[in-house]
Amino acid sequence: MRAQLKKGFLRSLQIGAPLLNVVFSVKHKLVADASVIIIGYHKISELTHGLDAEWNVSPAMFAAHMEILAKENVTVISLEEFYQCLRDQTDPPPRSVVITFDDGYASVFEHAYPILLHHRFPATIFQTVKFADEQRLFPWDEEAYADQPALFDQLRPLSWGEVRTMCRSGLITMGSHTMTHPHLGRLSKDQIIYEIVESKRLLELQTRQTVNFFAFPGGMRRYGDISDTAIEILKNNGFKLACTSSIGRNTIYQDAFDLKRIGIGCIDTIPMFRGKLLGAHDWLNLAQGVFQRFFRSVY
Repeated sequence: MRAQLKKGFLRSLQIGAPLLNVVFSVKHKLVADASVIIIGYHKISELTHGLDAEWNVSPAMFAAHMEILAKENVTVISLEEFYQCLRDQTDPPPRSVVITFDDGYASVFEHAYPILLHHRFPATIFQTVKFADEQRLFPWDEEAYADQPALFDQLRPLSWGEVRTMCRSGLITMGSHTMTHPHLGRLSKDQIIYEIVESKRLLELQTRQTVNFFAFPGGMRRYGDISDTAIEILKNNGFKLACTSSIGRNTIYQDAFDLKRIGIGCIDTIPMFRGKLLGAHDWLNLAQGVFQRFFRSVY
């Protein structure tokens, strides 16, 4: 029932997107907006099935999204630039967008990185470090595609060589997404320290860059992904900010360790993507809360 409800709800969003876009286009012309949108991708892939297939964005659609950012009145800034706005309490450029990727799939290097280079767009990749270090599939992909070994290249994590190549461009910043992608809020303090501190150590060892940014796996406090203990450990180990999966945009007054994002997935046609940039889907934060109250487990 859960999957059917979600599918029907997302389909209704697609149908209503053009009308919402018209309304919010007018709003943008009348009301100044100094908020920042952090958009979040996962796989850039043609795969249409699997445990998290809803987060697969095809290479062609990703290219179309970036073309919109390039041609419309949008400013793509780095996560570091937004951090400086938060730190100094200074307004970002109008209609600022930050691009992020979770998990650290090699498909980002293969399909997204050349497009980012073409447009000179900065981005942050939050790497789940253990799987990159061991070059093995993420557990959710291992489970879904165990009988399809030919898909390994489409599903594998980034290699350290690919990470270093992207970092040398000056456009890509690496952030931590823990070692093993657990629900951090459900772990002991020692386990959280391992997930955060060891992931930072290995990323810095491989990239020779300081790792300042973090994204909570799962990203929802209600599902046990975030805890005050985890935030304290992040702060004590030199992290500047952390991204969640709560839907919405951020002002310069937002808590730096509770940043909202707008997830981008396979449903994000051009009208849907434009609507997310306009803020037409920010109200989904309320729907997200209702959904989580009704379905108290992430599973």
